[in-house]
Amino acid sequence: MLQTHINQDDFIERWGNGVRLVSHPKNMAYPLASAMQLPFNVFFCDTDLTLQKINESCAKTCGFDSPISAIGARATDFVTKANAELITQYDQESLLKNKIFIAEHDLHLIEGPIKNQLAVRAPWYDDHGKIIGIFGCAIAIGEHSLAESLMALVGLGLMMPSQSSLYSQHNLSSRLKIDNVYLSKREMECLKLMVRGKTARETAEIIGLAKRTVESYIENIKFKLGVSRKSELIEKALDYF
Repeated sequence: MLQTHINQDDFIERWGNGVRLVSHPKNMAYPLASAMQLPFNVFFCDTDLTLQKINESCAKTCGFDSPISAIGARATDFVTKANAELITQYDQESLLKNKIFIAEHDLHLIEGPIKNQLAVRAPWYDDHGKIIGIFGCAIAIGEHSLAESLMALVGLGLMMPSQSSLYSQHNLSSRLKIDNVYLSKREMECLKLMVRGKTARETAEIIGLAKRTVESYIENIKFKLGVSRKSELIEKALDYF
């Protein structure tokens, strides 16, 4: 494993197809300390995909007591096995293709609600141009201000389409908005079938998910919309289907 020393006084410098940490930047750069204060999730992981540094927002999202307690953790420590495989696929895409990778996908926490997020991963280089890991940012859709977050990503030099790969787990045009709250495609599918009288088991069979996953989606929708009962949820959704 390559050395991934991180100095809090470093700058995140846009370099090659990704970023590197430097003490005296020569190109577009962003103070690491400031990046760690951003209101969305920020993280560094090594080529083994173990976390090396995260900010407070990321620690809170992933269920860690503090950023320090997350060091050395992998995706399987805080999300479901299937979700960890998806996240690993995206991480490897950025590493193997040596380019910034942008993806919209769900975060299925082992304990906690499902979160829909827009994640950006960039190769993290050492001073000799070798890839030593990934620098990433993740915006929780519906929780973090999208406009402010995107402006911060521009400042970090991560929003350069010509050097990026874009993948969406969901069709953005098919996203549903209820009471100013956006639902992911999967959430919309589960809700639509529930409104039509399908049980969680029947919904799971129709869309090819586990019953427990469908129940998690429904609970997440209820949480987003601020309702506690199934009848309240159906009442809110009836006008949209």
